[in-house]
Amino acid sequence: MKQEPKWWQWLFDPFEFLGEKQGLIIGLAALILTGFLGFQGKVTFDGVLDFHLIIPFNLPFWFSLAQLFVNWLCLAVIAFLIGKIFSPSKLRGLDFFYTMAFARWPMFLIPLIFMIPGYEEGMIAALADLGVKLKDASTEPATFSQIVIFYAVILLSLLPYIWSIALLFKGFKISSNLKGNKLLFSFLGLLLVAEIISKLALSSIQTLID
Repeated sequence: MKQEPKWWQWLFDPFEFLGEKQGLIIGLAALILTGFLGFQGKVTFDGVLDFHLIIPFNLPFWFSLAQLFVNWLCLAVIAFLIGKIFSPSKLRGLDFFYTMAFARWPMFLIPLIFMIPGYEEGMIAALADLGVKLKDASTEPATFSQIVIFYAVILLSLLPYIWSIALLFKGFKISSNLKGNKLLFSFLGLLLVAEIISKLALSSIQTLID
């Protein structure tokens, strides 16, 4: 009798149980949700490894969505190519596309975390203390509570970020069937190359806005 996966396995090791279509649908839905929340929360995902709060936020909604899909496609395509080069196994493209999409789902938590009351004000005040003045922003010095909220939110936002990286690693491992040092260095190469290409692609797309 097949044992039902435990809740923590669904959260941290889902690809052993998740179907391809189910994973792809959930992953794409999560990308759309993340784009919507990012637009509402003034958060941009301008690279595979990047997220930032932007003040003032002047990006259109379509670009908030485009960022997430460009990042996903860069990860999936490059992961597949790396897998084809280094893995002796017969690989399926669908595995890379669904695992790379599903692995990004924790990222929707980041805009929600950045919406915690006081964070935006704390960031503006902290930057003002460093001599960086944002357009139309207050130059009042940061209060203790603002500084606490500012750094607490930054630390909290790293949790879904690290969680997503861990899922990317799990997804790449199961899709590529790589092991050991070859898996580790291939994954690091994937992140580096995908980051560079996604940055270049999004920079080119952003010229349509400017």
